[in-house]
Amino acid sequence: MSFVSNQITYLIDKAIMLSAPYEEQIAGRAALGDYLTDDIANEWIDEDVFLLKGLVEKGIVNESVLVMYVKIVANFTTASLGGEMYDNTIWTLTGLKSAPFWKKQRELASELLSQLNELFY
Repeated sequence: MSFVSNQITYLIDKAIMLSAPYEEQIAGRAALGDYLTDDIANEWIDEDVFLLKGLVEKGIVNESVLVMYVKIVANFTTASLGGEMYDNTIWTLTGLKSAPFWKKQRELASELLSQLNELFY
């Protein structure tokens, strides 16, 4: 598998995990407790924006994929400790299950996944 294929698979896997219903997100990872939310958020890193920019420049993915990814990362940053929308209840398993923040993140990840699937499958 090529480097590009690996990177696309990596992005799709992240979108699948974030877009999954709560029950699937905690399956096999419930032992992490409230740290599960941090674990999920930490997978969405700024460094991947540079990867996506490179894929956009090469014409492999379109700009809307990059925009969607940046939006997800920005939401995590804004809701994280020190961010303007920080609320510690977001970062609990209860928050993961029912907070509007996580619902919106799941929706964005589903949209990102849909865009990636249209491009590659």
